[in-house]
Amino acid sequence: MPTIAIIYYSGYGHTAKQAEAVQQDLAEVKGAQVNVYRIDKDGNLPEASMDAIAKADAVIYGSST
Repeated sequence: MPTIAIIYYSGYGHTAKQAEAVQQDLAEVKGAQVNVYRIDKDGNLPEASMDAIAKADAVIYGSST
C-alpha cells in the first residue's frame, strides 16, 4: 500500500484548496494512504509528522508564491 504525504503552506487558503483537491484525487487510488500536513504561520509542521513524512513513498509539497 503506497503512502503519500501532502505538505503545504497556505497563507490565504488558495494552496489549501489545491492540497484538498490533490487529496481527493489520490483517495481514488486503490490502496493508497494519503496524509496531509499543514505548515503553520511560523513555518512548523505538526509534532511527530517528520517520522511519517520520512516513511512516505511519495511527498507532494505546495506553497504560495
